[in-house]
Amino acid sequence: MLSRWTLLVLSCISLLLWPNAAFAEVDGAAAKEQPFDLFRGDSRPPNVLKAEGGFLPSLNPVPARLYSLIRHMGYRKGQYGRTITPYISTTKYLETAIQYAQYSASSATGSTYVYRISPTPHIFDTSQSVSLEIHKGMSKGVYDALGGILWQQVRGYYEIPLGASKEVMREILADPEKIYQPNPQYDTRFDEYRTSSGQPQLYVKSKEAYENAKEFMSRPGVGDVVGWQGDFPLFQEPLHEQKAVKEEEAYEEAMEAATQAKSASKETIKALKAIQKTNNVATALAEVNKASEAAKVSIAGAKKEAKKRSERAREAVAQAIQEANRKAARSYFEEAKSLDKAQTLESARKAIEKVRQIADLKTTLKTKMSEMISTIDKVHQAIREEKESRPARISYNVQENIPSEDNVWALNREFYFEALPNELKVLQYGFDKMRDTMEFLSKLEAKAEAATETSRKILEKEKATAQEEVSDTSAEAATVQDQASTAPATNAALPNAVFYGDVLWPEEAKKQGGFHATADTMKNPKTAAFTLQAFADSDKFKRNMQSYFVKAHQTFGEAAEEAAAKTAELSKGFDPVVYTVHATPNMVKVGKEIAVAGGIVWPQVMAWTQVPRDYAMPSDGVKGKEELREHFDKAYQAKPERFLQKNEDYDAKFNEYTINDSAEDQKSLMSSEQPRKTFTDFMTKHGASVGFKGKLPLLEASKAVTSKASVAAKERSHAVAVALLPAVLAANLIPGLGEIADAAEIAALTSEAVETTEVLAETGSIVAEKAAAVEAPAVEVPAVEAPAVEVPAMEDNALTLESSGTAETTPLDEESEARAVEEQLSQAPEPPQGMVKDALSKSSKTKSLRLPGRPQRVKEPALTG
Repeated sequence: MLSRWTLLVLSCISLLLWPNAAFAEVDGAAAKEQPFDLFRGDSRPPNVLKAEGGFLPSLNPVPARLYSLIRHMGYRKGQYGRTITPYISTTKYLETAIQYAQYSASSATGSTYVYRISPTPHIFDTSQSVSLEIHKGMSKGVYDALGGILWQQVRGYYEIPLGASKEVMREILADPEKIYQPNPQYDTRFDEYRTSSGQPQLYVKSKEAYENAKEFMSRPGVGDVVGWQGDFPLFQEPLHEQKAVKEEEAYEEAMEAATQAKSASKETIKALKAIQKTNNVATALAEVNKASEAAKVSIAGAKKEAKKRSERAREAVAQAIQEANRKAARSYFEEAKSLDKAQTLESARKAIEKVRQIADLKTTLKTKMSEMISTIDKVHQAIREEKESRPARISYNVQENIPSEDNVWALNREFYFEALPNELKVLQYGFDKMRDTMEFLSKLEAKAEAATETSRKILEKEKATAQEEVSDTSAEAATVQDQASTAPATNAALPNAVFYGDVLWPEEAKKQGGFHATADTMKNPKTAAFTLQAFADSDKFKRNMQSYFVKAHQTFGEAAEEAAAKTAELSKGFDPVVYTVHATPNMVKVGKEIAVAGGIVWPQVMAWTQVPRDYAMPSDGVKGKEELREHFDKAYQAKPERFLQKNEDYDAKFNEYTINDSAEDQKSLMSSEQPRKTFTDFMTKHGASVGFKGKLPLLEASKAVTSKASVAAKERSHAVAVALLPAVLAANLIPGLGEIADAAEIAALTSEAVETTEVLAETGSIVAEKAAAVEAPAVEVPAVEAPAVEVPAMEDNALTLESSGTAETTPLDEESEARAVEEQLSQAPEPPQGMVKDALSKSSKTKSLRLPGRPQRVKEPALTG
């Protein structure tokens, strides 16, 4: 008898000789169990699959570690989103494929497709390949293709409307051939093949599974049926070579980005340390910006290699924002306390401004927190969508729902779901830091308010005094109005025109669209820029400050004096200009001045005149021919026809407007807890006339011509007169006044005089309709005529400021021209004595008005009878 060991060995040998299921012939009962058709549901249309060459793994080639069926089945049990696996799953049941296609579709509308596939030996029975435990719980009739499915083995497809009702589904299943579309590229040679049985050698650890998968595909009659070449990938899509080049480029870019992210992350940490060390507020806030920019660079370049560093960079910027804001707030608090102790009006204002700066920090932080909340909500929404609409499935067509370009996501869809909670964790960290900072700022703001109580009392007292002055002025005005009620009406209660002095010449002002507010070019204007109180204080404390209010005047002289002062600050090489501007509702009275909110637009400019660079308010009139020579010298250079040069671009629509007289508006602009909002609300309500569209600046900031730039251009040029000096004997130039207009009278020129004298009436007065109702008493005024003097046209003498710079045109013979003027003036008759005496009787003192090129004042001749 044979021993037990002998029998055992023989049994093992016989088992080893047993043929593998992959080689079994297809006949009899076995053939009946193997499917003739397999089905796969997909949202991709046939033309896409045809272009790709069939069904490919989502990443081709698939990494060797992912060939284990254990991992593949794990995806099916719990993962979300697209998976990376070498196995393409199919089913032998059409209904199952239809349900899968409907369930996993990525779009909300359109169609899904079920593809009918010819089985081949590289497709095996999955349920016979897994452990008994998995086998019991899985769906029956599942077959997996190793490496992919060729388009040529797809027999055809069914197009099914997405979201089809149960009734429609029943109709399709009752007769699927009604909607079946055959594939013209199907290769009938695949009709002779069937699937393989289970392949349990693939249900092992990753490393072994990869080798076993290659061994299975290398068996005769398995892989060679679908073109196996001995290694994966099984096949490539037609455009593989072109894509491979791009993938290589993308890989190199990713590595470069990873290096950049690493460097940027270091910069962020460096900025954080700088903030921790510094006691300088400006440095701290500047380092925040550097940290933020570095973090953005880090995030943009963050891939798998840089993910941890990028998260650290974002945490660092959150800390940087917190520490910088705290340091800034502490600094403002300490300054406010110190200023409050000085107990002066100016220190009080500065102390309150420091408290406002803490409030500004809060406002900025609120904006960032709001943006962060929005991003967090989007991540939550993405997580909900993953859980609700794509549970326990594999999808090749799910578009990534990325809430923000600044967020870090998984390298691919394989770990997409896990990436979402990680992103949420980083975002929450940043938000918590901001929330803690906000609480700190609120507490410190309250302490600052308490510490500046003295300053507030000083300001309240000053405000009350100012209101009393306003009340007194109002009472005086009311008395004057009562006294004037019996006299003929000569003016409306509110001015319809104001005067504005500037160093900019008309050509420059027109080019930039009007006159900008000084705050227009600021990136982050201070809160004070929006307050009327700060605007009013700028004169009181002689401070140059950035403001969204432009200062205008009710009299010509005040505007001229301010224009001259602006010139004196910058240069003494040219003469400034006074503009007559039509009133609009965005103008409010502040004491004797007019505050123009937002700026002045060019079409509301009615006229202009040029004044001497050293203009001062005169006290009496012009006295004799020698002084007339000085005044007319410049007049003859420009040869104006009127005292004021009319603006041909003036828009008559402004005729209907006047300034704002609302005490409530003035009060809210003067002091508000939310200056920016109050100012914007005011402009929204009253700025339509000047084209306010809800955003500042009113005029395009990029076109702004600064006073400094204007001066620099003019200092390279000759100051050509744009209009007359205001101190000329002008009876023939200002018709309707009824007497000789001396320097003092012109200086006192108001909007009323502009309208009632029809100063602009050259081709029909702009304000004729308003002046029609006002009749000035007829006064016979003898004309003072000067002999005509031929002067070359203004364009021959003037410089043209072009966009590229300042182009200089030199007069042909400037000296001989000036001599000709003086010669003709010397022959001019003296003004009638009566008229001169009338002018002299107004005052006994005359200020010198020096002109360019005439530093020495001409001696005044004695006046004889």
